[in-house]
Amino acid sequence: MERSRRASIISTVSGLLAHLRNSLAYHLPRGERDAVEHRIQQTTKEFRRLGTLLLQEGYRRAARLLHRVSSYVTTFATLALQGITIPWNSNLIERLMGEVSKRCKHKWMNWTTKGSQALLTLLVLRTLEPETHARFYRGKLYGHLSTLPNLGIQVARSEAGS
Repeated sequence: MERSRRASIISTVSGLLAHLRNSLAYHLPRGERDAVEHRIQQTTKEFRRLGTLLLQEGYRRAARLLHRVSSYVTTFATLALQGITIPWNSNLIERLMGEVSKRCKHKWMNWTTKGSQALLTLLVLRTLEPETHARFYRGKLYGHLSTLPNLGIQVARSEAGS
């Protein structure tokens, strides 16, 4: 795929996601859930339409990717309708998981499931809710034995090499 066509596709995809983000920011505070649901459906439909267009042009891999991710890219908006706020892209989550991975992979460390869950909770809390993290940290620092906030995070233990 030539550079100009690739730039055009990236611009279209970015525009679709920006339109969804802006619609969510505009309509959700006003309680206009139907407008947000309509924009989610339109974004998914446009992703699939673009994938079909690319398939017709002979770009099978790009077309498969757009078809595959068409419903996933709207997850942040779908969850926002349920009152759950998450980042619209996965960069933040990927950085958090990389941090957890880096800390858990030390050869000299053995993490229990409970310890891994506590580490993940602290890192998510520090990143997404800094005020809550600061209160918790101050409590631990000055002797108040508060427990970690329950964020609904679960860690499943897996065997090494699986």
